[in-house]
Amino acid sequence: MTVLASPSLDKPFARFMRIAWRVATIVLAVVGLIGLALQHRSPANLGPSPDATSYAYQALQIAKGNFFSIPWVGENGQGPNVPDALYPSRYPPGFSAVLAIFPLILRGGLGDVLAGSAVISGLLLLATGFVAWRIGGWRVAFISMSAVLISPVIWRSATIVMSDAFGALLIVLAVWLFYEHRQATRRAVQVRFLVALGFLLGFAVFSRFALIIFAVVAFIAIRNWKNILILCVAAAPWAIILALYQWKVYGSPLTTGYSYWLPGLQEFSWTNPLQWNIMGEGPFIYPDQLNGAAFQFACPCKYPDGGVMMKTPPLITYPASLLGLYWVTIPPLFGLFGFYRAWKTRSDRTTQFFMGSLVLNLVFFAFYFYAGVRFLLPVAILLIIWSSLGMFDLVDAIVARLSRRQKNNPLGGVSVESSDEAVTRASGG
Repeated sequence: MTVLASPSLDKPFARFMRIAWRVATIVLAVVGLIGLALQHRSPANLGPSPDATSYAYQALQIAKGNFFSIPWVGENGQGPNVPDALYPSRYPPGFSAVLAIFPLILRGGLGDVLAGSAVISGLLLLATGFVAWRIGGWRVAFISMSAVLISPVIWRSATIVMSDAFGALLIVLAVWLFYEHRQATRRAVQVRFLVALGFLLGFAVFSRFALIIFAVVAFIAIRNWKNILILCVAAAPWAIILALYQWKVYGSPLTTGYSYWLPGLQEFSWTNPLQWNIMGEGPFIYPDQLNGAAFQFACPCKYPDGGVMMKTPPLITYPASLLGLYWVTIPPLFGLFGFYRAWKTRSDRTTQFFMGSLVLNLVFFAFYFYAGVRFLLPVAILLIIWSSLGMFDLVDAIVARLSRRQKNNPLGGVSVESSDEAVTRASGG
């Protein structure tokens, strides 16, 4: 048997594969966006209270010009319940301010706020694909978007008013800006990306306090005092606005909605990482695709009884979620490819930004008083991108090794000849 081996035949095939990956990614994005748009949404089911109700009603009040306040929505039963009175929200206003755009433009109510959630979920899908494409090409974008679409969190995020997907969107874009800053060769371009990164991270904290973790890691990963200063200056406007907001609403620049509504709350404790039955959420916000099958030893319980996410301690819950053993944000064991890629590229600053953020998030939320897999959504989306990169690293390495082996020692004594030689032999030449 004769095998025809022609380098000239590889180029058209490679071109075809590039086009195929591109078309497949675009089709997947369109199908995903349509699917997210068609998800059922109801103003009667905004999501868990007080989170969803606070975000939604705050967005409506902003659209009406009533600053950053909300009507009484039952903040865990605390405070007076005065009809038509407005109260401070528990949460920072950035997310609600973005949602307010929708009822402001569409001149509607809670249904338009929910439409904003669907748009944000769609943007998260597109941002994931875009950043994956910038780092690894179309095939990495396709796999990354596929992993997002087969996980429950993106679909649920499109139907409720929660800031998790919005926070993940901001962080995915922040990683893209960090990556572009590192890739740029001209100082002026580097500075532009740094300014954009600082501004975005500042707004991220203005929207969700816990995202300050990513700002801290970005400062560390930059490792240049001039660049850190640029980041701080770019983020400063949002820090000033947040301080003024808290001073106006809560009476002090350092008082947050949590300290206002829940005075005396101990948010962190040394015992929380190992605490079973810690206060938290099971699958009632974002479902576990595996229905807790990997942890039935910890809690032989099924939906809708809370599930094992409420039973295992944070030291188990969070790492398990990143491995997909709770399939909420990432498919089972897919994250292993990401850790392989992270180790392989550990000297890369963008990888250091990603891994530093992942580790610090794990530590931060392990000691937090409340447990929820959704808190790790930003790093889970990043892990999906790195896992897609790592998967193709392994595929390319295996293909290259097999190609070298066939070239150096053709199997079974099979001869390898070029297409020109084959044509000459076939014609009797």
